[in-house]
Order: sequence, then structure tokens, then C-alpha cells
Amino acid sequence: MRFILIFSLLLAPRVTGGYTPPSPTPVSFPNKINFSPSKFNPLPLFNNQHIQTVGGALLRKTKFVGAQTRATVRTVDDNDFFDVDITTSPTSRSSSKRICVMLHGLESTSSSPLCQAMSAEFVTLANVDEVHTICFRGCSGRPNETPGAYHLGFTSDIKHYLEILAKENPDGRVYLSGFSLGANVVLKCLGELGPSASTTRYNVQGAAVTCVPFDCERCQPRLDCDGFNKNVYSRNFLKTLIAKTEDQVR
Repeated sequence: MRFILIFSLLLAPRVTGGYTPPSPTPVSFPNKINFSPSKFNPLPLFNNQHIQTVGGALLRKTKFVGAQTRATVRTVDDNDFFDVDITTSPTSRSSSKRICVMLHGLESTSSSPLCQAMSAEFVTLANVDEVHTICFRGCSGRPNETPGAYHLGFTSDIKHYLEILAKENPDGRVYLSGFSLGANVVLKCLGELGPSASTTRYNVQGAAVTCVPFDCERCQPRLDCDGFNKNVYSRNFLKTLIAKTEDQVR
């Protein structure tokens, strides 16, 4: 079944609905650090955008690394909760831990293939002691207690959790990671914290993000253009978003 789906993706057009993505603007930084966009050269069989998106999720194999537990965190501002799924390295130290706090994408969860793969790489390659994946409201499999939803700028939960980690692990090091919507939340959080991010109140020592939707007005037409994008991606997102909204109304 997977290979049938992959084959059908090969036949899907690369861009539909007349949308042309904007050209990246090169940006130069001082001290010989250059973040100018480089050309993406995928393997010949993977040059289709849908193959890269869907195929990566279906074909990725992730080895289970370390123990996995769940923590429920109560919030202060609205008396609600959010869940954090924790992957612990088999060689984790008992104090002064190196912790990576990760945020997933829109309507994803900690058990997605991408989250699992990133957790495994953080533990094995980056040698962190624990990976803490914060599940956005309603994405952990349990409905929340108060009406509302997460969004691109929803930073209250991650800031609250960083304060908790700094108190529990004052001598440790905290790193942030996120992709898609979660990447935007990480960057907005760092912008709101400013220089205080690296202080003992939050203890953030670094961050790395992927696929940040910087400009929603440019991203949305690509996601919702007629054809494969609208029928698969948008429909998949709306299916769970609508269900969650209806549950809150009842």
C-alpha cells in the first residue's frame, strides 16, 4: 500500500493552483558567517515535493532509544494542563542534565515518525540526556479542560515549562528545537525572552529550528492551492482541527 501511494505521488504536479513560491533573499552576517540559502539537490527519485513530505513519514524507520515517560504540567494562567513526553538516554546523568525541549508541528504529536526520529538523533548523536517533547494543547490524545487552541504564537506553555526545568535542573543545560509551527513558536519564545533566555530563570543555551513558516500569508496559499495540496494536506489538518473544535463547543 505504501509503494502504491508513493507511485501516485510521483504523478502529482509539483505546484498547482498557479502559486509561485517567492525567491529566497540572501542574507549576510558579520564574522564570516553566511546564512545565504543554498541550492537543494535531492536524489533523482526524490525530487518531487510530495515524495519528500509523505514518503519521509511512511518510509522512515526509527529505532527505540531509551525510556519514554509522560509528565502532565498544570498551567497557571488558565488552570489547564499540557503533556510532555520525555525520552531518556540509557546513559543519562542524574544531575546537571543536558535537556532538549522539542516542539512538534501543526496537529502532530510526540509519537509521529519525525518526532521519534529527532528524539533518537538528539540522544545518540547530540548526546543529550533527555528529550522533552511538549505536546500542544489537544495533541496528546486528551482534550483540554478549557476552551481554546494553540497557534503560531502560542508561547505561554513553553515559557512556563522552561521555568520549571530551570528550578528542577539548575546546573543543567537546556536546548530548544522545533519544526514547522513548533519552530515558529520556539523563535517567538526566544524573541520574547530576549537576553533573559540564557539566565538561570530559563537556562537556554542554544536552539535549532527547521521549516519555519515565517510568512503565513505566503505559506497558506501553497498549502491550500487546488489539487493534491488541498485534498491531502489541508484536509488532513482540518479533519482533526474541526473535530477538536466541535468537542469544545459541546
